[in-house]
Amino acid sequence: MCILSGCYAKRDLSSPSKRLVGHWVTSLGYNAYYSEPDPQTKQGAIVSVNKDGTQDRSSYKVTDEDVAGERVVYTVTLPDGFAHSFTSFIPKDGQTRRLVNGVYDEPPPSGPRRPNILTYVDAKTQP
Repeated sequence: MCILSGCYAKRDLSSPSKRLVGHWVTSLGYNAYYSEPDPQTKQGAIVSVNKDGTQDRSSYKVTDEDVAGERVVYTVTLPDGFAHSFTSFIPKDGQTRRLVNGVYDEPPPSGPRRPNILTYVDAKTQP
């Protein structure tokens, strides 16, 4: 059995940006998958899966973090070029993520606000 044999890599919890990578879910059932950032461009991919199964793709780039703490700041860029910055706090155990703000370059699009607490699900970076 794979779990007992230790064939799964241990999740890197060494910094908030490392803890950001993986599959997260909101209390309303939205799923978000964050890839590991590319070492050259420092950009990662996000795939958001809505409750109806539709997917949205965007990219993110970490712009600041408290490496020894919980705070990470990252800019999310949508395919149309719209970009906004978020600040999240991810405790050292990596099991939850608290989104405390989203700063938009222009007025945010209308629509329902998503909850600001996310729960870590697993290490998957794609649905």
